[in-house]
Amino acid sequence: MNDYEKYLRKVKANLHLDSKTKKRVIEGLRTEIEYATENGETIQEVLNRMGKPEKMALSYNESYKNDYSYQKKRKYSIAKIISIISLLIMIVLLLISVFIGIQNGGDYLISYFGGVSNPLSVEITNSPITIKDLIKYMACYIAIPFIMFILSTVYCVIVKVKEKREEI
Repeated sequence: MNDYEKYLRKVKANLHLDSKTKKRVIEGLRTEIEYATENGETIQEVLNRMGKPEKMALSYNESYKNDYSYQKKRKYSIAKIISIISLLIMIVLLLISVFIGIQNGGDYLISYFGGVSNPLSVEITNSPITIKDLIKYMACYIAIPFIMFILSTVYCVIVKVKEKREEI
């Protein structure tokens, strides 16, 4: 491995950007180094001119930190990931509730009565458990991922609508 590849690895290790942007930055630096060496500079001269890899990475980090379009894309990506993960969590919870209903044979329903002033009693009836009943019992577990899914999806839709309006 030559000196400039070591330099680029150090720069890449100190970049706090997404992988696509890191790749683009490293390719740009590689192109710059190759262009300079083709025009008579030695690799050592180019690397000295560029400075320490940590400082080079810091300058790119600062540049992208203040770049509005980069930050907007990053927030959109995070919202999209949250939306997908929360949807998957909801699906898994619904499948678990259906599986529980199937395991229980679907032939009885458990009701809980009581509270602070009354003793707790359990009533088991011979009515079938419906998907509606399972969702009702799982609602407290599904509520948070459902809200996260709705909010992140709405955010993604708003961002896309704004992008379309800006294109026009």
